[in-house]
Amino acid sequence: MTLYLQKNDNPSRVTRGLVLDNTTNEILYQFSFMAGHAKWVDNVNLEVFDAPEVMKEGDDMLKHTKKIDINSFKRPYE
Repeated sequence: MTLYLQKNDNPSRVTRGLVLDNTTNEILYQFSFMAGHAKWVDNVNLEVFDAPEVMKEGDDMLKHTKKIDINSFKRPYE
């Protein structure tokens, strides 16, 4: 699987991303985020941090972070 992120020189704009299955060329997952990041946690889990426009004092970053198991989007091979 490969993670692709749109090149974005302005962190206040929305960044789009997708995960591609390298064996089937199928898009497994599409997403977007603002002023955050997307990165692999391990071989199958993706972390996407989607920051709000303004972080409130005491706001926890984990509240705005999703962990996605990409295997849950794969279709079983026939």
